[in-house]
Amino acid sequence: MTVRPYQEKDKNNVRNICIVTAGAENSSAKEKLFILNLYCDYYIEQEPQNCFVLADDNDNAVGYILCSENMKKYIKKTATYRSLIKSKGIIKYLYSWGEIIAHLPASKKCKAHLHIDILPAYQHKGYGTQLINALTDSLGAKGIHSVMLVVNSSNSNAVRFYQKNGFKSFLNFGAGILMTKDF
Repeated sequence: MTVRPYQEKDKNNVRNICIVTAGAENSSAKEKLFILNLYCDYYIEQEPQNCFVLADDNDNAVGYILCSENMKKYIKKTATYRSLIKSKGIIKYLYSWGEIIAHLPASKKCKAHLHIDILPAYQHKGYGTQLINALTDSLGAKGIHSVMLVVNSSNSNAVRFYQKNGFKSFLNFGAGILMTKDF
């Protein structure tokens, strides 16, 4: 297994990982489009330099970490994605969690945010930590020394994983926990 920078050839695998880890394999095309637009496509299309994959022995992506290095830039650029979601009739109105988080004190310190997903067969083997380290090394080289994420508050395994990797709870807002990491 190798952690390496995202490449265009990874796009289909990364998109599939996003759908599988969201538990949406049997969802409608509209629901899948919503998930991909919200959690995947912006990052691999607009900031691929901030994306890393976990590749198997055949160099196929089986996990990823995706990042936007600037929350305000992300919100400005994702207006197109939110418009696409609305125009496809998926939902009438989408108020991105990013728009909410961008106004919190954490966003003044942590401008970068991430998403990480690994196919179930490759979880609990230390690969998530390797992905986080690859990303934080890359961000640190750019002078970015903090990152944030939102995790489902009922996903205690994920919360423990992030805590083990140096993330601290910043805000619990019921369904989710905003966590930050300094490096």
